[in-house]
Amino acid sequence: MKKFALVISFYFIGMSFTFSQYPINLFAEYFENEDYIGFRNIEEALKTPNEVYLLDLEDQGLTQIPKEVFLFPNLKGLNLKYNDLTSIPDSIRLLKNLKVLSFAFNSINTIPNSIASLTNLEYISFENNGITKLPESFSKLTRLKSISFDNCDLVEIPLWFQNFKELEELILIENKITSLPNIFLIISKLKRLELSGNQLISLPPSFVNLSELGVLNLSKNLFTEFPKQICGLKNLVLLNISENQLKKLDDCFCQLSKIEFLNLAENELVALPIKLGLLSQLTILDVTQNQLTELPSSLEELTEIVELNARSNHLKKAPIFPKANVYVGIQFDDEIPLEYEPLEKVK
Repeated sequence: MKKFALVISFYFIGMSFTFSQYPINLFAEYFENEDYIGFRNIEEALKTPNEVYLLDLEDQGLTQIPKEVFLFPNLKGLNLKYNDLTSIPDSIRLLKNLKVLSFAFNSINTIPNSIASLTNLEYISFENNGITKLPESFSKLTRLKSISFDNCDLVEIPLWFQNFKELEELILIENKITSLPNIFLIISKLKRLELSGNQLISLPPSFVNLSELGVLNLSKNLFTEFPKQICGLKNLVLLNISENQLKKLDDCFCQLSKIEFLNLAENELVALPIKLGLLSQLTILDVTQNQLTELPSSLEELTEIVELNARSNHLKKAPIFPKANVYVGIQFDDEIPLEYEPLEKVK
């Protein structure tokens, strides 16, 4: 998995393959080392059907998948984002070599069982559709590394998700999920997990087994207590648990020494752990809109910090960052005086 981008949990990677017009970001991660030609026009693709590996039909006003798509036996990447599709034909089963498939931003409500034939799939996205339930046949796609169902209407993650032992990214933002199955001992390769905008109140015990997890987004859920399982995620780089109802963090949180980006905004925190400064790699800290009256003095030990946002609290003064390697961008309420000038050090 690639480096985590600053602040947000999306990442971009270089693209080295050849396209007839310009590179297609969707295919970049999976085909960056391949000399494939990508097509955006079916008529052009039909001239050399056996040489069509990547087909981008994004935003072409399609109401159904053109039947010609199924004439490309070697197709590995198919992008159908931003169309007006309402269904997926059973003939999708013919595209057995597909590795990357996106139906994002359509109006699809159901997934046909024939999807189970696409056993080479590594990436699939149904972002912004009307999917409420996944067929069990979906569980046969055991090579999947990335699954995206953000902004659908899913109410649960089925237990058979444990079949996805190769899964590295799971994106389920803005659904209606109330709990997670206890499957993370098995799907332990996850590096990025996005569950913002659901109705979670707790995490299952096996969550602690996600030893490779680098990005975790639990914002906009219903947590009232900090999930202690997070304390076991030793490779966590980005944590967003904003817009919940947390009143305190467990001290064990300070053991997450690789954390760089931490968003605790819009909770009900009255204090932060006194040893928060042990997060030696912390770069960006957002505690906006809590009930904090002071910040721990251990923050003065931070050397990598570049931004602190602490607006809308009950703070009386700003912290000092005497060991910071660069100027620290500090955002406080206007009435709080900044009693020092941040020191810039040139390495």
